Amino acid sequence: MSPAFAISLIHVYYSYSGWNASAYIVSELKKPMHTLPKSLLIGTLSVTILYLFLNYVTPVQNK
Repeated sequence: MSPAFAISLIHVYYSYSGWNASAYIVSELKKPMHTLPKSLLIGTLSVTILYLFLNYVTPVQNK
């Protein structure tokens, strides 16, 4: 297994951990049917926008 692949698995784990943790806090929310989907959507859109922005500003390096 290459080091780059191992590092990418860590990022996948952090991503899964965030979605998994949101299921645990649902009992603490006042309006879970309204708040949880909204927070998951906003979080997903934020990460997507950041990902696209970083890919836009990062130059491609040819080896």
